Amino acid sequence: MTWRLELRQGWAAHREALDELFSDEFQQLVVEFDSMDDSFDSLVNRLEDIADALGGEVDDDDRH
Repeated sequence: MTWRLELRQGWAAHREALDELFSDEFQQLVVEFDSMDDSFDSLVNRLEDIADALGGEVDDDDRH
């Protein structure tokens, strides 16, 4: 089963409901960008920092 959630402006007001719905058990998080100011390497570094702090793995497959 795959769930897709697009976070838009104002999502922080619903943080508790999102936490209750999704808990903290994700199998996979996919982040899509139309464009971004940071380089791909910078983004991967930030995600690796999060993974180090909270656990998880980062797959930096830039083929897509």
